[in-house]
Amino acid sequence: MLGELLQTLTNDRPVDVMLGDLVLPVPPRKMRIRQAAKIDEIEVPGRNGKVKQAVGYESAEISLQLEVCDREVGGAVVETAKERVETLTALFKPEQTAVPQVVPIVSELTELFRVRDVLIRDIEVAENADFAHYDVTITLAEFESSENQATDALAGGGVDGSSADGSESASGTSTNPEVSAFERGFSAGHGGAPFQPGVDNG
Repeated sequence: MLGELLQTLTNDRPVDVMLGDLVLPVPPRKMRIRQAAKIDEIEVPGRNGKVKQAVGYESAEISLQLEVCDREVGGAVVETAKERVETLTALFKPEQTAVPQVVPIVSELTELFRVRDVLIRDIEVAENADFAHYDVTITLAEFESSENQATDALAGGGVDGSSADGSESASGTSTNPEVSAFERGFSAGHGGAPFQPGVDNG
């Protein structure tokens, strides 16, 4: 029988999440990361109860909830909410691909779990006519590539990705604690024009 130990984190303030080349501002308490450790419970003959043994971790699951509005500059709409949602759905299902693609992700919360790449598991879009925006929920599943596993091994298990001698990780990105995950994403070559869903984020 398998049991689970859960760890869940959520954002208590607005955060920026870099998903592929899009920068998504996420409102407070609208980003959640969940990961479970798998515990194997073994029955031992002649002994009361069961012996518990850790056997690994489930892939982390990440959920984002966005409010996508028209983008305005100087009071004029330069990009409609529908167009912005289409940008998100294109990231989920590009026309030229037949299968889901691995997407890099950068944020403070995902760094805590060492999540670097994800698959977009599902995307849900609902039109909110009363407030003239779209409610978008994105569910992501951690993708553990052999390259990422090798990077973690070279990092020596450090939470910030640094090696035992304090040098930078194998990815080549800065591990300076004063440099945010958001900035490290850009230095690693990710990120383009911010998505900025809010009306006043021109």
